[in-house]
Amino acid sequence: MFFLKQKYQQHKRRQVRKIFIFSALSAFISGVSALLLTPKSGKENREFLVNKGKEASGKAKDLASKISTQATKVKDQVSKKVENEKEEVSESVKKTGQSLLEKIRGKVNSPKIDENPEKVSKV
Repeated sequence: MFFLKQKYQQHKRRQVRKIFIFSALSAFISGVSALLLTPKSGKENREFLVNKGKEASGKAKDLASKISTQATKVKDQVSKKVENEKEEVSESVKKTGQSLLEKIRGKVNSPKIDENPEKVSKV
C-alpha cells in the first residue's frame, strides 16, 4: 500500500512539474511575441522589459519564500508523525518483550508434571 501511495505521489509531482514548465514556456513565448508585435520604440521596450523583470523577480522571491515556509511546515509535520510512530513501535516492542519474558519465566519456574507416573523417579 505504501509503495502505491509513493508511486502516486511521484506521478502527481511529475504532472505538476510538466504543468509548471508548460506554463512558464507559454508565458515566455507570449511575452516575446507581444514585444515583437508592439509598435513601441526600442527604449520603451527596454524599460518595459526592465520593469517586468523586476516584477517577475519580486514574484519569484515571494513564491520561493512561500514554498520554503510550506516545506518547513511539512517537514515538521512529518518529523512529528515519525517520532510518534517511533514511540508507538518502541512501546509495542517493549510490551511484547515483557510479555514473552513473563511467559518464559512462567514456564521455567513452573514444575513440569509428567503425565506418566511410572517414569517419576524416587528420590
